[in-house]
Amino acid sequence: MPPNTVPDEEPRDSEGRHCDHTENDSETKRYPQRERNPPRYLEEDTLLPKNADYAHISVDYCYKVCGLPQNYTEAMGSPQARKWEQAMKEEISSLKENDTYELSTLPEGKASVGGKWVYTTKQDQNDIETFKARYVAKG
Repeated sequence: MPPNTVPDEEPRDSEGRHCDHTENDSETKRYPQRERNPPRYLEEDTLLPKNADYAHISVDYCYKVCGLPQNYTEAMGSPQARKWEQAMKEEISSLKENDTYELSTLPEGKASVGGKWVYTTKQDQNDIETFKARYVAKG
């Protein structure tokens, strides 16, 4: 026997983990095994029907994401400029109604944090598209 081997060692798999396999696997186990499934939230297609055309969905998503303006200039230069402008007015109105900010003077030597507009569209179950604009702090 080589000097580095240990007699009567427990059986192990290729990665060195303990292996329960015995010669009599046909024996009934004391405790029944339950079927193990991954959690539902880890399933990628839980919100999509089983017969969904994934290629079509991917193209639609890419079209919607690629068609969104990345800044104010793009939004105002797009064919939907009026809809983006209305969405920005609604956002400003919402910020004022919720007392989100308060105007004040800056202390000497301090600079204000800039902001930018973020644009997106939402689609409801009836395929009605809503234009959304959010004003967020840069930084």
